[in-house]
Amino acid sequence: MPRLVAFAFIFFVSGFLSSDAVAENVTMCGQVVSDGVLTGDLDCSGSLGGVVIDEDGALDFAGFTLTAGTGYGVGCKGDCFIEGNGGALIGGAHASWGIRGPDEGQRMEIDQLQISDFIEAIDARTVFISGSEISGNGVGVFAIRLAAVVDSQLFDNEHAVMTKTFATALTTLSNNRYGAEARRISLLECTASNNGVFALRASKVRLRGSTVEGSGTDPSCVGDPAQCVDVASSQRPRLEDSTCGSSADLTPWDNGAATPTGENWGLCTFD
Repeated sequence: MPRLVAFAFIFFVSGFLSSDAVAENVTMCGQVVSDGVLTGDLDCSGSLGGVVIDEDGALDFAGFTLTAGTGYGVGCKGDCFIEGNGGALIGGAHASWGIRGPDEGQRMEIDQLQISDFIEAIDARTVFISGSEISGNGVGVFAIRLAAVVDSQLFDNEHAVMTKTFATALTTLSNNRYGAEARRISLLECTASNNGVFALRASKVRLRGSTVEGSGTDPSCVGDPAQCVDVASSQRPRLEDSTCGSSADLTPWDNGAATPTGENWGLCTFD
């Protein structure tokens, strides 16, 4: 277990450690950088966007706060590496995307950053997140192919994670209306609790050393309780040293269009 987590963390942050470029000070909204660093808080709420990162570029928040424009906070032209160092990316009532990349062939790496108050906090093809906090968004993480998350917190989002494959370790997923939805979900030493409708919804679910409980408190559950469980999956979940409160058997996964069969898997406490 320690070797796995250490390997994952090194893999996630390898992009940040590989750059030898001299950082460029970021002082203006709309600035395009290859290797940029904030030198103070930057308020771009009166602009369309915040900062644009060139392909294979990097941005260091250096512990400061970037307030996004109406369109986006950080735009990535291609692969991008974002180091928060305890900094924050904040949206607002009309802020669309926190961090957004192009649709094709793009990979994001995000470390030690708080992201909040966006319609969609992260929009990527593939994203690796470590040591971060994603809260108060419409969608926390949207990734076309993969979202991999280590030692982070996702809470108070309308929908925490939407992706094809969601793999996470040492992470808390709590108080979201909808938790994580993906074709494949894997949790290692995680806690998913008190999510309104469901915590995990997938074709395949694997839990190792994890706890998933407390789902189903959303008002909509009164009229449709079959949707409101901790673990809903089309295939029998794999639990190793893990517990869950409730489960539901779903019809075969068809791009997320699975529905409850009315049966549970008989694996969770209240099944």
